[in-house]
Amino acid sequence: MTKRLSPSEPGENEPAAVPRTVRVLAAVAGAGALALAAWAVMRLSEEFVPLPAVTPSYEPHVAAVNLAAPSVAFGPIVAVVLLAFGVITWGWPRLLSLPHVASARATMLLVAVCGALCALCGQPIHVAYAAALAIPAVYVAQMLRRDGRAALASQVSGTYTGALVGLCGCLWIVTARAPGGGELLLIGAAVIAAGSIPLFLVPSPWRYASVLLCAAAGGMVATYAMPGVSWWPCIILTVGYTVLCWGLSQVIRLLETAGRGWPAVTFVLLPHSALGVLGYASALLVL
Repeated sequence: MTKRLSPSEPGENEPAAVPRTVRVLAAVAGAGALALAAWAVMRLSEEFVPLPAVTPSYEPHVAAVNLAAPSVAFGPIVAVVLLAFGVITWGWPRLLSLPHVASARATMLLVAVCGALCALCGQPIHVAYAAALAIPAVYVAQMLRRDGRAALASQVSGTYTGALVGLCGCLWIVTARAPGGGELLLIGAAVIAAGSIPLFLVPSPWRYASVLLCAAAGGMVATYAMPGVSWWPCIILTVGYTVLCWGLSQVIRLLETAGRGWPAVTFVLLPHSALGVLGYASALLVL
């Protein structure tokens, strides 16, 4: 008779569960790397312009955002985004139990590198082009498989979803190129660092209320430390981070690998990358 494993008992070939404190440290370290990259961009960029304190007009004006020209000053944020997504890529196929790990990792990394180049050298619309080109890239990768293409639907959907997470992270690079983008990155890093502590340490009934309060506190401290900065980015990133963490937690409950090994680290860093969309949305709203 086979013994059924409890959630706390790893199998013979399964990695051990990652302690909650380690997950918190990984999340805070990721946010700290984002903050250091933002500080480096602000110091190195000659085109740095303080973020204006204005009331948003709620009118679409994507084309009105003037992005800085490509420069080595944005190298730190590019490096941090790609490094974080490299960690995500390594654990993503195991997190979703994808049948062909190598093709998923290769496709996700290829799309992320293309997205980072588009974000650094082009316009935001070019990142959308990278998302569109990711579709044929995923299917070409499946055509090159030699394992019978088992679980093809889950492989395709899981790989493309992972690629989109990487492209969301690339929008942090676009945000850094916007006027005052470094300040937005600092606010985002503060929200993530403060919100990640209760996410992994506070018991379930009060978890997401604590995430909201701590993320708001972190964002407010960062915003208050930079006089003249609009409060809208703090509000948008705080609410977005809380909703994102809640949604991810509901999905992760269905995955048996979420708390063990690299998949656990992948789950920790997912909000760091996915929140790049709201970082860029904040730049559009206040500029």
